[in-house]
Amino acid sequence: MVHTPKFLEMRKSEIMIKDIFRPIFGFIVLQPLVMTWFMLFTDDWKETYINELGWKFQIAMTLYLIPCYAFYERFFVSKKIEMKW
Repeated sequence: MVHTPKFLEMRKSEIMIKDIFRPIFGFIVLQPLVMTWFMLFTDDWKETYINELGWKFQIAMTLYLIPCYAFYERFFVSKKIEMKW
């Protein structure tokens, strides 16, 4: 039997509302920067932003970040771990 370290054991019930809303808030506040990026570096920024890369990639990254933030909060923030560089 494979032993899973305690910090990797995360159940769905452990994802809190903060873990969900943090990446959604980031998604919203980053829109002006994303639109500016597409305006500067693409020929047809509206098409790229809406239909090609913009929305699909951003929504996928927002969903990806929900469990990442939950893990980060449980492992790094909730415990007094001193990061030494």
